[in-house]
Amino acid sequence: MLELELPVEGAPATLELLDQELVGYVERAGTVGERHTARLRGGRGGLRRELPAKHYIGAPMQLVFEDLARASGEELAPVPAALGGRVFAHWTRRAGRAAASLTDAALTVGGTWRIQRDGAVELVPLTWPDQDLPELLLEDGDPETRWVRYAVAERCPLPGRTLRGMRTRRVVVCLGGGGARAEVSG
Repeated sequence: MLELELPVEGAPATLELLDQELVGYVERAGTVGERHTARLRGGRGGLRRELPAKHYIGAPMQLVFEDLARASGEELAPVPAALGGRVFAHWTRRAGRAAASLTDAALTVGGTWRIQRDGAVELVPLTWPDQDLPELLLEDGDPETRWVRYAVAERCPLPGRTLRGMRTRRVVVCLGGGGARAEVSG
C-alpha cells in the first residue's frame, strides 16, 4: 500500500506530470475516507492577497508589475518591452486582490497574465496563439458550452491559447486511477 503524507495548505508544491514539472502551492488539502486529496494552484499563492491602493506618477509599467509581484510575494517572469516599457503620466492601483490589480495593469497596456509551468507570473500581449495537441482525446463536454475534458497522454493544454477553435482561459489537471485529465474552460 502506498503511504502518502497529507500536504499542508499554503505549502510550496511541485507536480511532475508526464514530461512536465508544474510549480505552485497547495491551495486546499483534506482526507475523505482513506483518500487524500489536494488542490494545487500555480504560483506562490500571493495573488489572493489584499493590497492597498497605490498611485504611480510617470512610472514605467515595468515598475508597476515589479511592485505588484513584490507586494504579493510572486515571482515575475521577464516582461516584454512592449508591455513593461509603456509610461503613463498617472496610474492607480485599486485596493483589492493582487490578481485584480495585475489584471488591471496588464489590460492597461494591452496584455494579460498567466502562471507559467515554473510558477512565475508571465505577462503577455493579449493574443490567443494556436496550440496543436493532436494526441488529446475528447472525453466529455461540448466546445459550444466552452467546457471540455480531455484524456492527457503526453502534454497538457495551456491557458491563454486556442485549442481546437476554443480559447482556453482555464485548465485544471485532475489525477486519478484512470490517469491524467485536463478540464478546459473558455
